[in-house]
Amino acid sequence: MLVAYVPRKEDNYFEADKEGVCVVCGKPTNRVEMNYEAYICSDECEQEFIRPLKGKSSMNKDNRALEIIENYMYDHFDPTDETPHFSLFIVWKAKILKNWKYLISSTIPDGKYYELTFNGDNNEWYLDVYVKLENKVIPDEV
Repeated sequence: MLVAYVPRKEDNYFEADKEGVCVVCGKPTNRVEMNYEAYICSDECEQEFIRPLKGKSSMNKDNRALEIIENYMYDHFDPTDETPHFSLFIVWKAKILKNWKYLISSTIPDGKYYELTFNGDNNEWYLDVYVKLENKVIPDEV
């Protein structure tokens, strides 16, 4: 990845010897933020990048994602069955530009997991539901 760097005068940045793409706006840059290990081309892009990491913004997205899955699950339980007690947990999440991606699972042993994507440009969510059909061990032959 980064082979060598030259420290910059600004705190928390260094100039990489290899150009990358700003994670916020997509412009080419050599400026790398050390705390996030991400190419960030300007102070404005840094503020856009860290805003969800500060305060409640990121947590609000997490809570909204869990709420969407919980509502989906309650809407799809068989009404003739007793509603099971369950918990949801975020297995993985990532933020890229204005978009969020979540993989969410539950304590219900039904083999389902939920992929939830937030499109920041359109301010809308997309939900995909997957069911594990098989878990098979395949030895690696060298």
